[in-house]
Amino acid sequence: MRDIQRSACCNCQKKGRGRALKQAWTSSKADLVYMDIDLSTNLDSFKPMIAPLITGDAGLATGSWLMKQSRTTRGFKREFISRCYNRIIRATMKTKFVDAQCGFKAIRRDVAQKLLPHTKDTAWFFDTELLVKAEYNGYKIHEGPVEWIEDIDSRVDVVKTATEDIKGLSRVRQEYGQSSFGEMAAFGGLLLFTAIFYLWHLTINGMANSYYAAAAQAASINWTAWLFGSLDAANFVSVDKPPISMMIMGLFGRIFGFSSWSMLLPHALAGIATVALVYNG
Repeated sequence: MRDIQRSACCNCQKKGRGRALKQAWTSSKADLVYMDIDLSTNLDSFKPMIAPLITGDAGLATGSWLMKQSRTTRGFKREFISRCYNRIIRATMKTKFVDAQCGFKAIRRDVAQKLLPHTKDTAWFFDTELLVKAEYNGYKIHEGPVEWIEDIDSRVDVVKTATEDIKGLSRVRQEYGQSSFGEMAAFGGLLLFTAIFYLWHLTINGMANSYYAAAAQAASINWTAWLFGSLDAANFVSVDKPPISMMIMGLFGRIFGFSSWSMLLPHALAGIATVALVYNG
């Protein structure tokens, strides 16, 4: 590793870690590495982190607080929020990296030059956006364990930062043609309203149709009647409808016991599913 012969300062007129990093990285002619200035991460993790970048096996490397091999010391609130946030990232963005927030990262300059123009956040979400867009653009991310001790004098408002990060995730989802969290909430509300509409007083009209109720009852008692859509358990008469609906009602009758509720529930669920399909169609 070369000795550092000189260093340079970058003066940012506006606040924001993402803004500062972006300005420093775009003006730098060196291979790019950054870490939290409080040295919370043990420097023993430095060489293992940059090794895949040197060999070309990865375009970006990041430390992880959440890997099993990591040794971290931090408060419950930060630990809880961090784990929840990273689970949200993986669930909503379908990414593979474990930890987006560890302030110990390295990136090849050629990769940075391609990703930074598309990384819009200027604050704490910068790290997450960079990792997500790196993975979405096919760059391999090396993730390694770290030894990290929380700076108890940190000025970071963890709750506020997490809230802003959620907003950032929603924006990035939209950039890649996915629903924003607002749209997801609206969709969830629509499904909830539909479920209430269908299930409220579901059995107010009893069996609804005694003819099909008899077939559903037969299907819940006799497997032959279930298979052929018979009107009675003795299989003398078949229903003049495709048997799949009778089969489903018969299965619900076997599972929950035959009643107007178990017979009509599949139809209510089908109505809710139809709304979901039309909404996403």
